[in-house]
Amino acid sequence: MRVPTTDPAVHLLLAAILAAPVARAETLARSVPARPGAVAWSADGETLAFVADASLHLVPAAGGPARDLAIPAAFVDWAPARSLLVVDPDGAVRRVDPDSGAARPWPAPGPALAARWFLPDRVAVAVEASAEPSRFGVLTRFAVDRLDGRRAERLAEWTPVVPLARADADPTWGWLAAAPHPVLPAFVAPLYSDPPAVPPAVRFLAVDLVTGEAVELLRAWGERPSNAAAWSRDGAVAALSDDAGALILVEATSGEARGVDLPGRWPAWSPAADALFWGGRVLDGTGRTLARASRRADAFAAWSPDGTRLAVVERGRACG
Repeated sequence: MRVPTTDPAVHLLLAAILAAPVARAETLARSVPARPGAVAWSADGETLAFVADASLHLVPAAGGPARDLAIPAAFVDWAPARSLLVVDPDGAVRRVDPDSGAARPWPAPGPALAARWFLPDRVAVAVEASAEPSRFGVLTRFAVDRLDGRRAERLAEWTPVVPLARADADPTWGWLAAAPHPVLPAFVAPLYSDPPAVPPAVRFLAVDLVTGEAVELLRAWGERPSNAAAWSRDGAVAALSDDAGALILVEATSGEARGVDLPGRWPAWSPAADALFWGGRVLDGTGRTLARASRRADAFAAWSPDGTRLAVVERGRACG
């Protein structure tokens, strides 16, 4: 089957997964949560780090036995750095050497939900997110922190109140997917607002990692306070999802939006091609299906650094 495209990275990816109607992949690990931060690639694409049973593991991407580093973990980030960045179940951040397994604490202002490299092995960004129901609504707190291993700096903080009418959703859900912008020197995070005078919306804010200034990149109108975003490699298109399984593709410049009539959970753009993983499928930039990578609509996937392979988590299994 030939897929019309001019990008060779897409051909390499699809050559691997279009050989059968559904990709045939080796099970590399079990008991892996299907969410951001559960799986991360090494910079050379030869090793996968994953979280299972609240511990950090490494496994060869080509297959083989996994190594349990016995380091408490709830979230892991890796490429393009040499060192792993790990958040434990209590929110402490550590930098981990993948060879020796040595873990070094990286101080943070408060318990982190997630942490990602911004400058490889030098500067990281941690996010804090909490939600507490009250009779007035769900009281939330979100923060973005800059870490360098010696000191930590709070860059931005918000405390919006989510109305009781939306209390069935977890407003911290999308913050697991918050990440550096692919082009701008900023970290992008979702912030839900429901002021009385305007319709409810999610604002996607770019936080400058030097000044802490937060600039609205785009706004998505919707009832759900739980939203996640993934940006195309050139930053031109944002894939926005909510915890109800809906996806829209938004042009960053014009704000033009189009819905994708496929259920899913977490969008993931290829770092090397105009290809998007969503709902077990690989889509092009318009939302057209190019290939099927999983039969599970709730599957999560992490692209290899060169954009030629996917690590897919479905039903607790990590496949590559």
